[in-house]
Amino acid sequence: MFLSAPLTNATSTEFLAYLGFSLSFMAIVLLIYSGVPYVLESIAYYRMAQLRKIPRAWLAWIPIGRSWIMGSISDHYQEKVNKKITNRRKWLLILGVVAAVLGILFGVCFCSMLVQMITDAGVHFMDITEDFTIETEEISLELISISMRMLAVLFFLSVASILLTVFRYMALFDVFRSCDPSVSTLFFILSIAIPLFASGLTFVVSILIFICRFRNYGIPKAQPEGWPGHRQEDWQQPDSIKWQHDRPDDPWKL
Repeated sequence: MFLSAPLTNATSTEFLAYLGFSLSFMAIVLLIYSGVPYVLESIAYYRMAQLRKIPRAWLAWIPIGRSWIMGSISDHYQEKVNKKITNRRKWLLILGVVAAVLGILFGVCFCSMLVQMITDAGVHFMDITEDFTIETEEISLELISISMRMLAVLFFLSVASILLTVFRYMALFDVFRSCDPSVSTLFFILSIAIPLFASGLTFVVSILIFICRFRNYGIPKAQPEGWPGHRQEDWQQPDSIKWQHDRPDDPWKL
């Protein structure tokens, strides 16, 4: 109804102009809907990496590089708090590259299958002879072969995507815990529940990550020298929050 009403008694030129406007409007909305959350997460991970002195923080602006930064923040938290070496940054990077390569291969196989289907459809419109029937059977076998390869790539792509999702959520939980343990569980549950039950509100997850960009309350402070007799709780508590604009974690600062 939205598209049909303005096109009543419209000329072809008006139809093309209206179609171009509609497509442009949808492209702009899609760009804003996907671009703004990407920018917010890039800023957040960039600032988190700077706060934790993680090298090459600019990788947060690159899609696969962001996985490295997220894993580095998780590894930093595990090392400082649990004294563990997890290497999640390497797993996220490897799985991200594998998933990207398999996704490209799946696209190539899908396009090849479409081309083969169009070729087969064109062949069936031609005059059928005895020799031509044999050629048609060979083309059909080629289509089956392409379909089998596409299904194999899809299977490995699904496995890589599942593993990548699991490692991302593990790293994201560490990110929230390293930023602010008091809200980490709530933010993590929302990060899982929102994409599952309200896919149109996935940008909220980016906002939650952006809120935590200057928080570092879950990382214990280094124990000063000459404190062997003090309890661990005496030096692990974060400094009190002072709300002035010259502090490093200024909430109004990007």
